[in-house]
Amino acid sequence: GAAQQQQQQYNGPPLNIAFDSNKGQGLEMSLGFQRKGNKPIMIVQCANRGNDTVTRIDIKFNKNYLGIQPTQTVPLNGNVGPGQTQTVDLALQLSQEPTPKNPLDLTVQMAARSMRVNAAKPPVTMFAVQIPVEIFFDNTHNATLTERNAFLGEWRSIPNTDDQSQTVKQCKNTDISVVKGLFSQNACSFVADRQIPNRGVSLYFATTLKNVPVLLEISLANNGACRVVVKSKNKYISYVSCQTAIKLVNQ
Repeated sequence: GAAQQQQQQYNGPPLNIAFDSNKGQGLEMSLGFQRKGNKPIMIVQCANRGNDTVTRIDIKFNKNYLGIQPTQTVPLNGNVGPGQTQTVDLALQLSQEPTPKNPLDLTVQMAARSMRVNAAKPPVTMFAVQIPVEIFFDNTHNATLTERNAFLGEWRSIPNTDDQSQTVKQCKNTDISVVKGLFSQNACSFVADRQIPNRGVSLYFATTLKNVPVLLEISLANNGACRVVVKSKNKYISYVSCQTAIKLVNQ
């Protein structure tokens, strides 16, 4: 039917159900995340399984690990009538102070309020989703240190005691071109590489997170291990970026 058609037309990243129509009092919502047109996007799919027309949806984010907030109300394309589904892009922003989470917890508590034609009081549905860090990496930001000498100067100026590092004994991706591709797809610019005789190779990438220049060293050892070292002027941003880089290199 119509829902099937809607599913076929959608060809973005995978969507996960945030809440079903039972919990949403007729509204079912699925969410996905990507960086698109150089902006962090939350894809919102709203399926109206109830009998009332939905005219507006607002999503509120609680305080979270990176200070993530929506930029606006869900940008619906007109009303969502009974049996209808809409899939729209909601731009996100890092407009709040982070609430540091260690160990890193990507979960963001949310509440969706949906206005209905016949409902005097709009229902509010509470739910939680994980928002990936990498959609906020920005290598087009003018603070990004993609120039080799600037990168090295910053790297040397940040003491090793301030870096964040993690090692994985058996890394999923050990091929240099695959790893370069993974990071460039996630807005990290390749800066330089360094061969370590009989040991492996170190790859250096630059990006920006929350306006802070982030420097990444991804070392791929001949024995299959991988070590990530991240430096920035903000230790929490380095920690978040290190955890994300380890995830990316193992996906």
